[in-house]
Amino acid sequence: MSYDELDTLMGAYFHQDFDETGGLRGTVDLYLDEADEPRIGVLLTEIDLVLDTYDEPGLADLLSSLGCAAHLEGPDAYRSWLRSIRSRAQDRVDAAKAG
Repeated sequence: MSYDELDTLMGAYFHQDFDETGGLRGTVDLYLDEADEPRIGVLLTEIDLVLDTYDEPGLADLLSSLGCAAHLEGPDAYRSWLRSIRSRAQDRVDAAKAG
């Protein structure tokens, strides 16, 4: 299965130097600033799908295979991080619709 927008976010934004471009939060903001609403909508769908499909080790493996250089620790760290990204992306879509 392909996850085009998740692949873009992880590979193009969370590359090996992502800490220099804003860390975890700032890098998500950069993606959300550059992506249009339809792309963010695709990302929301893809995040929902991977959260429903993969367990925690599977999420870590998937994100790594997509080029993500972020290494998180703790129980459900990747699941929590993806939920946070999803929430912020949804907030951005909602704000655009209200705006």
